[in-house]
Amino acid sequence: MLNDFFRVNMPYYFSKQEDGSWICLNREHSPIGFVTDNYHQTSDIPIGVKYKRVSEKRLLNIVSDHNRIERDENGEITRIYLYGDGTNLVNQTYEKEHLWDDYFRKLRLLSRFKL
Repeated sequence: MLNDFFRVNMPYYFSKQEDGSWICLNREHSPIGFVTDNYHQTSDIPIGVKYKRVSEKRLLNIVSDHNRIERDENGEITRIYLYGDGTNLVNQTYEKEHLWDDYFRKLRLLSRFKL
């Protein structure tokens, strides 16, 4: 179970749902602000949002590391991770301050998606 503000309240990944909507989930794989033991059980919570123009180009502009991108069987991007275990911002020293800059750059780009 998560125990700090960052991992509960800040986006870990942006994920496409079966209905075409997208959601941001925290490190517990729950909606932002939720702490639950129900791993990946978000389908019962109406939290998906349908954004306009969520293209591969825009998603690749947010996450350039292809190891942080998941695709479905048709090759479409279904999930982008904003950081990984090795770059978890809570665990970093001040020498890695650039990781915060990169994370907030990603959030700025996500914030431009329109409904």
